Amino acid sequence: MELLEAKKIMDEKLGDYKIMALASCVDDYPMVRNVSCVFYNDKIYFKTDKNFRKTQQLFKNDKVAMCFNGVQVEGTAKNLGLVVDEPGRIFEKKYKEFLWQSYNAYSHVDTEILIEVTPKFVEIWDEDKDRNAFQLFIDFDKELTVMPVCLRELDVLCVGFKCEFVSAAVFCPKSFSKNTGFNPLPHPDTALCRRAPAK
Repeated sequence: MELLEAKKIMDEKLGDYKIMALASCVDDYPMVRNVSCVFYNDKIYFKTDKNFRKTQQLFKNDKVAMCFNGVQVEGTAKNLGLVVDEPGRIFEKKYKEFLWQSYNAYSHVDTEILIEVTPKFVEIWDEDKDRNAFQLFIDFDKELTVMPVCLRELDVLCVGFKCEFVSAAVFCPKSFSKNTGFNPLPHPDTALCRRAPAK
């Protein structure tokens, strides 16, 4: 699966807006809460009050994780300043269009700031047309997608990682016990991906 195809699946699942869980952590103290998000420019945007606890955590540690149903996003958060100061006020327009109830419920004062989350790693749980579950991993920094293909035989779950470096691919089989789970890292032989012909 090409990177753009994997990203299309992510975009289709998230749509234009979602209420997502946002996890942050400072000094080994994790917190999670829901935020109203809109998506554009391949990033995730939400607004918050600069005095809230979650915002103070983001100021100290910009690494975050976000989740909606089967889509988990790991990335970095950036404070873009006041919502009303965004060039073109794109967020404000989209927020009003898709989340008008929330838009009307909160005042737009000088404490409302815009947070931009840049996805770094995405994990998607999904089903194929035959309702077989699978996971899709997208590493945006490495421009890599990893899609485990699952086959069940007795008490062993055999997984083949089709590891793709943009145009090259190789199929890497691995086996493990159902009771031990699995590590979603590419097979050691995936270094061959760089030399393998595209399928």
